[in-house]
Amino acid sequence: MGLFKKKNKTKSVMLDDKYTIRLEFADAFKPENNPQVAEAIESASEFECDNGLPEVSATLPFMTFKTTEDLFDRLRNVVAETAEPIEFSYLAIWLFDKNQKAKMGKPNSEGGNPHEYITLPGFKLDYDYQNLTKAIFETIFNLPENSDVSYDEKIEICQDLKQAYLESVNVDENEVARLPQESEVDKGAVTLDVPAYSVTASEPEINVTTYNPDSHTFSTSNRVDASAANSVAESVAMTPTTPEPSAPVAQPKPQVAKQPVKSTPEVHETRSAVRSINDTVDDEQAIAREKGHVTAPQFEVAELDPVDPGQHGYVEYQVNQRRKTYNKILQNSAEKLNDKNEKAIMDLRETYKKAVDLQQDPAKQRGKTE
Repeated sequence: MGLFKKKNKTKSVMLDDKYTIRLEFADAFKPENNPQVAEAIESASEFECDNGLPEVSATLPFMTFKTTEDLFDRLRNVVAETAEPIEFSYLAIWLFDKNQKAKMGKPNSEGGNPHEYITLPGFKLDYDYQNLTKAIFETIFNLPENSDVSYDEKIEICQDLKQAYLESVNVDENEVARLPQESEVDKGAVTLDVPAYSVTASEPEINVTTYNPDSHTFSTSNRVDASAANSVAESVAMTPTTPEPSAPVAQPKPQVAKQPVKSTPEVHETRSAVRSINDTVDDEQAIAREKGHVTAPQFEVAELDPVDPGQHGYVEYQVNQRRKTYNKILQNSAEKLNDKNEKAIMDLRETYKKAVDLQQDPAKQRGKTE
């Protein structure tokens, strides 16, 4: 049994799992620097205390598979709120042999009991996080440093980790990442799926709307695919295409060029051309502002209490959390697109302003047409 002592604690916290997770947050996400992360740790610890589990706050930087998933579940809410991944400076699986004397090892070292077993370099908790098994198995098969380990050895390691995960988290096998076939591995980097998270039937339809700047109309189609939320944000862009500068000026050009530059009717027609351009400017800007403003589509979400893995309603809770994440991503994408559209409108106005100035200065117009 591993005895992991915390400084300034009056009692020791013992973790008896064969495999544990050891992690360190990147500086910006350390609990002392990030109130949202601190709150997530406190929430997970309260849940674990109520359920007779070792509290995250008492075992950090070590956690069991179960308590790690408890914490990550709450950190995903932070990701959903900020639309930014949680970054870690270190995350690894540590191996402990309870038949041997306990002697704490060090990161990046094979000595000690427990000691570092498998590292997950560059791990980030992003909106597409499903569970630890997907992250761990993909690391085992894709990390270049593991290229000298045979396929059979990797499968054996994954099967052992899988069994430990099932016992710790107490979930069904469909909530563990699928292991790849050897033919998949031979093709290159593998991307694994977790069957429990591959359900798309319950996802709401997304109306993907495209704006046609020529006819100022929309075309709409339905798509059911929550995992494509980022591409949906781009699909609903409706970014107004800036008309060619010559388009609004084309009509007055022949009139000005062919008319003598000396009679009263010429002045009248020049003013008419200017009014025509100004009217075009106002109309085009109004259309661009109306059609170019993006209102992000949103998934319908509910306020659900956290559900423990393996319990009734767990999948629905996870799907609901994911929808919240996608909603935030869509909102952020819409804001960026609106900023881009506003800039396009201002550029368009500047183009028209130059055209108006040109029409108002017959000398410049003559110089252009000669």
